[in-house]
Amino acid sequence: MRHATRCITILAVLALVGCGSSGGGAPVPGLAPGQVTPGSTAQVQPEPPPTGPTSFLTPVRPAPQPWPMPMGPVFMAAGAPTAAPQAAAAPRVVEEADVYRIDGNLLYVLNTYRGLTVFDIADLDRPRRIGGVKVEGRPVDMYVRKGGTLVMLVADTLSHRPGAQDLAERFYRGSQAVVADVTSPASPRVTARIDLEGEVADSRIVGDVLYVVGRRTRDHLYYSKATDEASYVSSLDVSSPSAARTVDHAEFPGTSQEIHVDDEVLVVASERGSWGSMRTGLVYVDIRDPKGDIQVRGTLDVPGRVQSRFHLDRQGSWLRVVTHSADRNNRTSTHVVDVSNPDSPRLAATLDIIDREQLHAVRFDGERGYIVTFMRIDPLFIVDYGSPTHPRMLGRLDVSGWSTHIEPRGDRLIAMGVDNAGGPQQASVSIFDVRNAAAPALLSRVAIGSGWSSSAANSDWKAFRVVDAQNLILVPYSYWDQATNRQFNGLQFVERLGDTLRLRGRIEQKGAVNRSAPARDRFVAISDYELQVVDATDRDRPRVTHTEELAADLRALAPLPGGVALRVVQAEERLRVETVSLADPDGAALGAGLVLDLRVDTVLTDHGVLVLLGHTARGEPRLEVVEADAAGAPRRAGGLALSSGSNLGGLPEELSGEPFDADRARAFLMEGDLLVLRPSGEDAIRVYDLSDRSRPRLAHTERFEAGTLHEVFARGRSLHYASREKMTVTIGQHEYARYYLGTLDLTDPSRPTVETPVNVPGVALGFRPDGKRLYTVTARFGSGGALVYSLAVLRLEKGLAYLQAEHALPREGLGRVRVAGERALACASREWTDPSGRYRRDYTLHLLDTATGRADSVELPEEAAVAAVHGSTVFVGMGVGLRRMPWFRGGMGAPIGGPAIMPAVAMMMPVFWGPSMPEGVGIYDLGAGAPAFRGYLRGALPGSLVVDGGRAWLAAGLHGALQEAVR
Repeated sequence: MRHATRCITILAVLALVGCGSSGGGAPVPGLAPGQVTPGSTAQVQPEPPPTGPTSFLTPVRPAPQPWPMPMGPVFMAAGAPTAAPQAAAAPRVVEEADVYRIDGNLLYVLNTYRGLTVFDIADLDRPRRIGGVKVEGRPVDMYVRKGGTLVMLVADTLSHRPGAQDLAERFYRGSQAVVADVTSPASPRVTARIDLEGEVADSRIVGDVLYVVGRRTRDHLYYSKATDEASYVSSLDVSSPSAARTVDHAEFPGTSQEIHVDDEVLVVASERGSWGSMRTGLVYVDIRDPKGDIQVRGTLDVPGRVQSRFHLDRQGSWLRVVTHSADRNNRTSTHVVDVSNPDSPRLAATLDIIDREQLHAVRFDGERGYIVTFMRIDPLFIVDYGSPTHPRMLGRLDVSGWSTHIEPRGDRLIAMGVDNAGGPQQASVSIFDVRNAAAPALLSRVAIGSGWSSSAANSDWKAFRVVDAQNLILVPYSYWDQATNRQFNGLQFVERLGDTLRLRGRIEQKGAVNRSAPARDRFVAISDYELQVVDATDRDRPRVTHTEELAADLRALAPLPGGVALRVVQAEERLRVETVSLADPDGAALGAGLVLDLRVDTVLTDHGVLVLLGHTARGEPRLEVVEADAAGAPRRAGGLALSSGSNLGGLPEELSGEPFDADRARAFLMEGDLLVLRPSGEDAIRVYDLSDRSRPRLAHTERFEAGTLHEVFARGRSLHYASREKMTVTIGQHEYARYYLGTLDLTDPSRPTVETPVNVPGVALGFRPDGKRLYTVTARFGSGGALVYSLAVLRLEKGLAYLQAEHALPREGLGRVRVAGERALACASREWTDPSGRYRRDYTLHLLDTATGRADSVELPEEAAVAAVHGSTVFVGMGVGLRRMPWFRGGMGAPIGGPAIMPAVAMMMPVFWGPSMPEGVGIYDLGAGAPAFRGYLRGALPGSLVVDGGRAWLAAGLHGALQEAVR
């Protein structure tokens, strides 16, 4: 029976910005003093033309935006309990998820960046990659079931539902259960993608039902019609790939963190309140129905926070819980809850363990509970729950360091933890004797690593592996190696001989090892970056027999004829350039490839030729040119050391910032084998001649006064730049400056012809394809001192600019404007408060047709910036790298009459805001009306875009190669 709490629907009304146009043929000094209100279609009439030469004054900086005040959370009321379903005929198996699974001769790996990869490990020393599934989101966990069903839980997804009424329905940011049919492991087939609100906290499969517990936090409310934070339990039928569907769903207040699951009951620890006064709601969920019907029964609050799944346990009709309160007492307590009546849980007993200590490890084993806290020493407490209403302390052991995870083995405990005895903190493994609960003893401990060391197993218990059959413990660890001055990551083999631990050998691995396991007569070690197979026959000298790269930092793809491409991969301080098949650009390289001493910042491609800008391992700026030989293999053509002051950081295209910002590095290739580079933070343009690829050379440097250079773009052999005068004019409370379009004729790049700059209103963006019209972004004051941005269309004649038309641009939060043909595109944001008092922020992509004056817009799911336009396809960069609060500004005042101007700014400081969403690229089609959303490529780097043969290729860093059709 469905019983989920219904959520209040709020429809957000989003403002769309309209644009108008006007024509004119005479040169004019500025704009009319009247206003154009965003959203109107009123034409802007130019001022009457003066006599004599044109003189444009343009405002120097944009206007302030209000600082938003986020609203606090509002909790949702829980639904009423319903009748209990009939119990299942037999106990159902509870399955745990993990990011890897060995199933006979198959190894399934769910990688953080590349999704699912399936290996054939019939020959363990030569595993073969046979299949996989890329996922659109952040992989969290995986189940591989008998019968060919595979389930992946994925967070940070962005889904699109065309035809929905509002943004909260059209775009969905949350999590997903991705179900695949792996009856043919070489060709996994996704059969269902089931949306899960917010963020997945944990899950289990019980029988044929997947129970997912999640939380909808403030970060996800923008993408939901719900108005408050809440936790939920969803049940999904995963009996077969074709049957996958949501069965039931229930919500309740609080933020779910940890769960306990058995074949009858799911208990959720849902946090409520602030950190200093935290309470945990223990929500009893009845899951006895084998088909997945769920019932939220009773809830009981206990003080403090449940920090781990092992801090919560059910034994019959009793819940045993250990909590920590971050109040002035810093108290650790254990509670026993009577759930014999699930609809009315009752607190039966509370035992305070200790004050002013941090809680770390907890483990229940039969009628005992083991609790570890730490401040200066590590007390191990043993609690007897034999009489549930009267738990009592049996014993205590004080030792140095602390334990983070406990594995009971009869009257022995094997514990992962931290040792701080006599030096820096180090990852450690311990054995405790708990046979005599009144006098527990530390039998053995080994510290792992050198100096300060850490282990993934201290925060993820699944990374800690006790292999009882071989008397081995596998411990991942990391530390800074002083001898080599670099980070060491590896896997330590620890031998257990009775009650004694002994360090044996270790292996080194790229990236922190997050899983390890025995596999027949070998071991496998898995990090986010590689899979290694280890022969530990000699335990003091384990030997890596195979290394398989799982994720590499892909920086660019350059398609070549014949269905192949050059792939550029950053491997620490080295750069690999290799040939790959375009049918499988993330697959094995077709040959040895080329290795360069370069940490690349910018990759430019031109018909298979790569121009690489970066720094050597010694930090020296360098340019390298790579081309493919007749067989398609990469070959270094030539290189050039750049000046020591070159700062090549930043993106090759300016993707963020407001219309007048241009402080990022920019590099592009222009006609005639010329490279144009504007180093970051440097007011200069450098032109390099690459016509002789074996000897690239610096042909010309054009320098500017600090803070005066803006856009740089090319048309044919002409290089254009937008600049402004350093000197400003103060009128009233505001400063104004003249902006110019400058031109360098690079027919002879060593002796460029410098044309007289033309005074224009605002920052020049580019020309129409016929070269007869110039676009600029300008502004003037509106009411209250705010700026009204406009796109000006100008005709240039004999050194003068003539205003032909002007079109209103979005009034609030305008980002960088791009021009493509007769179209201009820009992203903007708008801040507002909805009727419930909740702060909201809208994001919009605007399209302006300068030929007709028509303006269209479409809502965006998050802050974005136009990256590139190819044909009728628009690529929009999205994500956390672009999220920030409006700029602080000072020195603003009321508008004044006279020429078109922009006020100066006393202070500018970006403040980042928003959830940690992944960066990616949204793809939109330009049609007769508003741009239409086509898809989203998570992790893609907008600056790596390459278009070839009707396909767009994007390097997504560690996420690999992504491609999309260009229309």
